[in-house]
Amino acid sequence: MPDPKQDPSKSAVETGWEEPAHPKPPIARRPLPGLPQEKPSSPHIQTGKDESSLALLGKDLMPPPPAAQAPTQIDVSTLGNANDRKVKFPGVWITVRNWFRRWSGKFKALPKNHKRIILGLLGVAVILIVVLIAVSGEDKPKESRGSKLAKQGQELLNKNTPKHAAELIESELVGASQAGDGEAYMVLGHARFAMKRYLESLTAYERALTQDPKLASDTVLRANAIKVLDTKDSVAAVVALEILASRVQPPAHDEVVRYASSGKMQDARR
Repeated sequence: MPDPKQDPSKSAVETGWEEPAHPKPPIARRPLPGLPQEKPSSPHIQTGKDESSLALLGKDLMPPPPAAQAPTQIDVSTLGNANDRKVKFPGVWITVRNWFRRWSGKFKALPKNHKRIILGLLGVAVILIVVLIAVSGEDKPKESRGSKLAKQGQELLNKNTPKHAAELIESELVGASQAGDGEAYMVLGHARFAMKRYLESLTAYERALTQDPKLASDTVLRANAIKVLDTKDSVAAVVALEILASRVQPPAHDEVVRYASSGKMQDARR
C-alpha cells in the first residue's frame, strides 16, 4: 500500500516505491497441424491435470514394487484323477498299422537279395504253421455219437440207474449206423441185462459185435452171456450159447460143453 505521507502526485519511480508485479497468465498456444506436440516439462503434470503435493509425496515415499518372480511350478500329480494322466492305449488296429508302416519302410530300404531271402523264410514259416495245424487236427478226431453215448450210459450205470442209461441210448441211437455205435450198443446190452431183459441184452450184444468186432473180448459181455445160461429163458440161453461158441474171443467152448452136459433146460441142451 502507498504511504499516505508521500505525495500522490509523484510517481512510484520518483518516490522509490514499486508496485508488486502480478504474474501474467500464460498464453495458450494452439497446436499447429502437422507438428509434434510438446510434452509438459514438469514430471508432476499428467494428462493436463496437476497432482497435489501430498499425492506426489506419497508416491515418492511408497516402497518400490517387488521384483518379478518366476511362476510357481504346480505339481500336476496332485491334480485330477491319476487314471486321467495315463496315456491311453491307442488300440490294436492303430498299433498294428504303425508297426507295419515302420517295418515296411525298413524292408523297402533293403537290397533285393535280402528281400528275396526274407520272403523265402516267411513262406517256409507259413507252410510249417499250416502243416502243424493239420497234424494237430488229425491227432484229435471229433468224438463220435456212439462214443459219447457209451460214456454217458456208463456213468448212469455206475450210479445204479440202468433204466435211465437204456432210455438215453435207445432215444439217441436212431437212424443210420455210424462209426463208434458199437460201443453204445455194448453199454445198452449191459443196461438191459441189469434190468433182467436178457434176450434184449443179447440182441444189443450181437449188434455191437456186428458194428465193431474188436468188442468180442469184452469181459462183461462174456460174464453176462454165461449168467444167461442159468436163467429159465430157453430162447435167451440158446442165443447165449451161440455167442459164447462163435462170437466172443476167445470162444467159451468149455461153457458150451458144461451146459450141454448139465444144463437145466432140455431144449437148450439139445
